[in-house]
Amino acid sequence: MNIENTKNINKYIYVLLTSTPSKFGKIIRAVTHAEYNHVSMATNDELSDICTFARRKLKTPLNAGFTHERLEYYTRNKYSNIGVIVYKIPVTEEQYKDVTELLNEIENDKEYMYNLFSALTYPIIGGFRTYKAFTCVEFVASVLNKAGVITIDKAHKITPEEYGNILDDYKYYVGNLEDILKESESIDNEFFAHDNIKEYMLINTITLAKLAKRLGSKIKGKVTHYEIYG
Repeated sequence: MNIENTKNINKYIYVLLTSTPSKFGKIIRAVTHAEYNHVSMATNDELSDICTFARRKLKTPLNAGFTHERLEYYTRNKYSNIGVIVYKIPVTEEQYKDVTELLNEIENDKEYMYNLFSALTYPIIGGFRTYKAFTCVEFVASVLNKAGVITIDKAHKITPEEYGNILDDYKYYVGNLEDILKESESIDNEFFAHDNIKEYMLINTITLAKLAKRLGSKIKGKVTHYEIYG
């Protein structure tokens, strides 16, 4: 951990590893033989605002990218046994500021996308970088790297299980997510709403076309600046 003066530590950021009950999550765990498949992060002690790269709505997984999650999203409001590990990482005021600024920067940059092709091919080739595109695991690793909190080599190749080895000293909670789930003021929100089918198909088409174009540029050897966060 890159903290020069431990006396300045008075802030915390949180990293969560979760066994999500989605079909995609179950497939990832089955193929990789891993217990956890999803990685996210929070900057508040209540874990009420969790940031990651993932689906923005429950029923439309390709409508994905930077998103704010809540703990009840992982239970889908119907599952009661969701495995989770929470890591509580001490940071300086400067590192905390850097993390929050990076999150704001990425959220407000509409070019960022979910790195779908990397996620789908990870069990075969081990993941790859794509211009301004993240999976959940490389997003969190890249932010931690860029903010100088934790050094993680090859952020695009790290697995949720490897987070456990890197962050083991900061383990804060291990168990059932329901045990730390606070009552939500409302579960009637956008995440559980359905997309219009025509809009969803349009989003899918645009998303896949953009990712294919970026992947094609990389294969041809064109210089991109995805390395900024990779």
